[in-house]
Amino acid sequence: MASMDRSEFELSWLGFGPVREALIERAGPAIDVVPLLRDVGRGVEPRLVLDIAAKLRRQRPDVMHIHNWSTSLYGIAAARIAGVPFVAYGLGGMESGRDAPPRRKKLMRALAPHVDRFTAVCDFLGRRISNEWSVPPERVSVLRTGIDLDWIDRGPSGAEVRARLGLSPDAVIVGTVSVLRPVKRIQDLVAAVGRIAARFENLQLVVAGNPLGVSLDELRAQAQALGIEDRLVLLGRVEHPEHLLRAFDVFVNCSAFEGTSNAILEAMAARVAVVATAVGGTPELIDDGVEGLLVPSKSPASLANALARLLADPEFRSSVQDAGRARIEARHTYARMVDGYLDFYRASFDAAEESKRGRAARSAGAAWTTLRRVAADRRD
Repeated sequence: MASMDRSEFELSWLGFGPVREALIERAGPAIDVVPLLRDVGRGVEPRLVLDIAAKLRRQRPDVMHIHNWSTSLYGIAAARIAGVPFVAYGLGGMESGRDAPPRRKKLMRALAPHVDRFTAVCDFLGRRISNEWSVPPERVSVLRTGIDLDWIDRGPSGAEVRARLGLSPDAVIVGTVSVLRPVKRIQDLVAAVGRIAARFENLQLVVAGNPLGVSLDELRAQAQALGIEDRLVLLGRVEHPEHLLRAFDVFVNCSAFEGTSNAILEAMAARVAVVATAVGGTPELIDDGVEGLLVPSKSPASLANALARLLADPEFRSSVQDAGRARIEARHTYARMVDGYLDFYRASFDAAEESKRGRAARSAGAAWTTLRRVAADRRD
């Protein structure tokens, strides 16, 4: 949104929950921000759909781009009831690698005819959309995540970050930046470092992230049991984690599931060698042995072996760092991402204009029927 020319685009942002001021500020001026209040404990709220539809009738958007499942039913149904000529649904990430449950798939397939185009941030999630919503692959556009390289490059040096955190300039640092949820499997990383700590006497493990399901005390207790409590540095929540990355020699993402990990992209952009689990969309970012090393999920032994390979071979580590940065510059820059979205919205606008001429009131009644059927199904 921040990069969209306001002389070409008028922008409106509707969202559930409190407004995150930092995001609004980053998106820039002249955006109509509409917070929506939802009682998640009440299930589907048809009145909220009507409220959103009323707001859309006043705004009269040409294109509506709905993001992720939690907003899908409300956004799709409201857009069609309001007569929005072009509706897109985008998937930016998922919390689990498991297939959607049967009831959700049923809802997805009921809503799919009311969506003109689907978007995903990687091929893996594009295939998930095609499968779960039962739509042909050609209806899915992949808009890859981009990294602001200028922002990364303007950050403090690794030496400055280490000095600020009290880390030795001579330490070999393995680190991760992640919300500490069970799916991230940070315990596997602690276990892997425990396996190789005796081999690398100056090795330290730095973990940054907000605890959410995995406590810092749990990680401390695990490190103590492994005899590496003096190697573990727990930073908790960090304001600008992307600027922490330069202090690392190796970045690790050992999730059981990922879509497209921003943290992996940022580490590659910061010229940090990456070890990651070969799950979700991660293999689209890294060719094993070139831009990083890929390991099986839930295998601390494999993770330990990959870490040891990078730590023991500085020349190989350097080649991985350079290749990772080159991959970002070639495929995942901020400018490339923005151009992809602009092209998508321009094409969507052209399709919306055609829709206005030929089918301005498309499927409003069908959308309302779908909503009522879904609400009844949820009550059952």
